[in-house]
Amino acid sequence: MKTFTQNMLVVFLVMISINCWSQCAVVNNTTPDQTSNNCTAYLADFIPHPNDSVLEVNLRIWLFNETNGSGNWSNNTVISVDAMIANINTNWSNLQIPNLVVSGVQHLQSSKINFIRKGGFQPINNSTYYHDYNAAKAAYYDQNAINIYFLEDPNSNSGIPGGIVPLNIIIYNSDNQTIYTDLSNLPLRDMDHELGHALGLEHTWLLPPTMMFNGGNFSNTNENCCPTLAPNDYHKEYVHTPATPYNYTNGDEWNLHGDCNALSAKHSNNIMGYNKNCRNYLSPLQLALMHYNLRTNFTHVLTSNSYNNHFVRNSSLDYVVQNGSGGETWTENRYFKGNITVKSGNKLEILCKVGMAKNTYIIVEKGAQLVIGAGGELTNISCQFWGGVLVQGSTNLAQIVNGTTGFATNQGVARVINGGKISNAENGIKNYTTY
Repeated sequence: MKTFTQNMLVVFLVMISINCWSQCAVVNNTTPDQTSNNCTAYLADFIPHPNDSVLEVNLRIWLFNETNGSGNWSNNTVISVDAMIANINTNWSNLQIPNLVVSGVQHLQSSKINFIRKGGFQPINNSTYYHDYNAAKAAYYDQNAINIYFLEDPNSNSGIPGGIVPLNIIIYNSDNQTIYTDLSNLPLRDMDHELGHALGLEHTWLLPPTMMFNGGNFSNTNENCCPTLAPNDYHKEYVHTPATPYNYTNGDEWNLHGDCNALSAKHSNNIMGYNKNCRNYLSPLQLALMHYNLRTNFTHVLTSNSYNNHFVRNSSLDYVVQNGSGGETWTENRYFKGNITVKSGNKLEILCKVGMAKNTYIIVEKGAQLVIGAGGELTNISCQFWGGVLVQGSTNLAQIVNGTTGFATNQGVARVINGGKISNAENGIKNYTTY
C-alpha cells in the first residue's frame, strides 16, 4: 500500500498536491492496535444514522430438488422467494423496542440494511446436490453475495456451517426443519437470526459474552483494533437465573424457547437470542458491527450501486473542531462519514487511525493547525478514496509560523511528523484558496 509518511510542514502558500493513491488490500490481522483499545467507542462511529443511505446486500438463493423435480422445496417459485426477501426487509426496517432495556441506549427502528436477490431464480433438480450440501456448494456459489442453500442433507445442520464470520453461507435444511412448501411462509425470525450471524453477530447468551460470531474479531481487516469485543448495550440472556449463564454443552440454550407473552430476564426479544418468533430487536452496537463489516472485510457482498454510492459523505454528520481550550487530541481510532473542519485558533492532533468516507475532506481553516503524529493515519477503510486534507489561507499575506504555538495567523498549517501517514486519498494535502 502506498502511503505518504515523510515529515513535513504545509502552510497555505506552498503549491503542493500530494497524491496518495494505493493498492487496497484486505488482510487478517488480530494484533490489537496499541494506540486504541476502546473498541466500543470506535464501533459507535458505525451506528447507522437516520440520514445514512440504506446498504444493499446481495442474496443468492440456491434451491434444490430431486432430479425428478420432487422434494420438500419443490413448490417454490421466484414469487415466493421474492416474498420471503420482502418480508425480511420489512423486519429489518421495523426493529421493535427491546423488552429488556439497557439504560441510556437509543432504540433504532431501521437497520439501514436491505437485502436484494442477485441473479435469476430457478430450482435446481439434482438429487446429488439436494442431499449433499458440500457438493451443492462446490457447484453453486457466489463469492459476492450471501448464499442461502435450501436442500435436504441428513449430514448438515441448518444455519451457519462454521468458519470465521462474516461468512456468506446459510443452510436451510428441510431434513431437520419443519417443511415449508412456500418460502413466503418461512419463519423469518429464524432467517433474520442466521443473517445476523452471516454479517458477524454472535448469540446473546454466549459465555464469556462477545458480540462477534464464532471467533471472529474486530480486527479482521487492517483496522487492527481489537481481538475481542464484549457487548454493553443489550442484556445478556440467562437460562435459569441472572446469576447462571447458559451452558452450551448441556444444551441450556434450547431452554430459551419461550412464549412471546412471557418475556423475562431469560427471554429476550433480541434477534440473536433463542426466543424463536419473539426475535425482533437489534441493539445499536449490534447494528454498528454489521455496518463495520460491510464497510471493511465484507464489501464484496454489497450491490455495486451500494458500494459505489452509499459510502459517500453524509453532510449531516460533518464534524467541527472548535474547542474553547484550543483544540483536540485523538488517541483512539475513529471513523467519520462527514467532513472534519478545524476552525481558526484550534489544533487537531491525530495519534490514531482515522477512517474517512468517500468524498470527505479535512479542512484546516486559516489560523488553524492539523498535526498527524506518531501512530496517526488518515485513510479510507473501504478500498475507496477519500478527498484528502485542504489547507486554507490567504495567498497575499505572509506565511509566518509561530515557533512556540505552531500556528500561522494568516494561513492554515498541516504537519505530518514522526511517522504519521495519509493513505487512500485523492490528494493527500492540498492548498485551497478561500480568501
